[in-house]
Amino acid sequence: MDRSETKIEENNLVTFGETTDGKPITFTDNSVPGFVIEGMLGGCITTVFAQLDYFNKLRDKKHPKHKELVQTCKGLALISWEEAQQSLECLKNMKDSSLKPKHRAYRTITKEFLVKLKAEEKKLGKAKRKDNLALMRVVKHITNWLNSTTIVMSSYADKNDIKEETVLWQNKNQ
Repeated sequence: MDRSETKIEENNLVTFGETTDGKPITFTDNSVPGFVIEGMLGGCITTVFAQLDYFNKLRDKKHPKHKELVQTCKGLALISWEEAQQSLECLKNMKDSSLKPKHRAYRTITKEFLVKLKAEEKKLGKAKRKDNLALMRVVKHITNWLNSTTIVMSSYADKNDIKEETVLWQNKNQ
């Protein structure tokens, strides 16, 4: 282990990606600006929104092909899973005290969302028709997750909005 790796562990650095020349972008846990966290989480939400939009456009066609719709929904689920996992990975090494309430709410909601997606995994894998219940539930979970994370990340959200969305995901099956 070289000196730089030891320093990273001692200083509890959080890596948020790389610069164009391949150098890691890092901050100490307590020095990560809120806008960096919000930008990263917003990017995750935007990516999933774009894939959901594509799925909805395909679904709304006059005669969508079952196979194409099913494959697109499976892709939507996979992209949603990956983006949610990646965002949690970035938040993983950060202390609660260094996160804003909306970041903690995002983390809680996203963990519950991943549990719901995981529960549909086997059924989704077997889905062959567009009216499959697993497909519908996955799209519903993704839509609910996007709605809740958008609400809690909004600059207009107050403490009650954030708490309400968090409690909704913690205590209720959507």
